[in-house]
Amino acid sequence: MTESMAQAALGIVEMANKPLRHPGHLGHPGTFAYPVVYAGAATAFADRILNRDPAVAADYVRQGERLQEQGIKALLTTCGFNVAYQSEIARRLQVPVATSSLLLLPLLLRLVSTERAVGVITFDRHKLDPALLEMSGVSASDVSRLKILGLDGTRTWHELSRPEPELPLQAIGDDLMLLIRRLVTDTPTLGGILLECSALCPFSPRIRAETGLPVLDFVSLANLLQASVADLKPFV
Repeated sequence: MTESMAQAALGIVEMANKPLRHPGHLGHPGTFAYPVVYAGAATAFADRILNRDPAVAADYVRQGERLQEQGIKALLTTCGFNVAYQSEIARRLQVPVATSSLLLLPLLLRLVSTERAVGVITFDRHKLDPALLEMSGVSASDVSRLKILGLDGTRTWHELSRPEPELPLQAIGDDLMLLIRRLVTDTPTLGGILLECSALCPFSPRIRAETGLPVLDFVSLANLLQASVADLKPFV
C-alpha cells in the first residue's frame, strides 16, 4: 500500500468512460485538500448507467470492496445517475457510500425557503425521472419546486456519451453557462442550484459568483463525506 493510500479516507470509483482530469474535476487529485484513492468500474459506461444496468452496481461493489481492503473510510462515485445504485452499494459495503450529488438535493431544498425554487442542471433531462428523484430522497411534495435543465444535445452531452470524450474545459463551461443564464432568467424565485453531472464541478465557483446563490455539486458531496470520516485540512 502506498503512503497516499494509507492516508486516504475517501475512495473514488470512476466511470468506465475516460475521466476528465482538468483541475476542479473529481478525476484531478488537486481538486481535494486531502488524499484520495481511485479505482475504475469497467462496466460503468454512461449509457449503461443511464439505463440502470444492474451489472454496473455489482462492478461498483467489487471496486468498493477492493478499496475497503486498502483502508478507505468512505466511498464516492462520479456520475449523478448512480443514485439508482445507492441502496445496493451501501448495503453491500461497510463504509459510508455517496453515489450522487443528487443526494444533496433534499438538503438544498431545506436550506432555502419553501417558496423558492431549486434549479438542477443534469446531463440528460429525459433520464432524470421521478423514480430517480425519489431514490435521491426528494419528496413528492418538493418535486414541483424543481426547475430541471439538461445538457441534452450540446457538445458536452455528445462527448460525455462517448467512451473517450475529447472535451476542452471551456466547451463545458460554454454549454453550462448558457443553461445557468436561462435558468436564472426563467426562474425569478430561484433559491439555489444543484449540479448533477460531475463534469460541471469546476464551474461552481463561477456560478456562485455570477448568481449569488448557493451551488452544490459532487465536490461539495466529497468534502461532506470526507469531513464525516476524517479531516478536511491538507496533509503536510
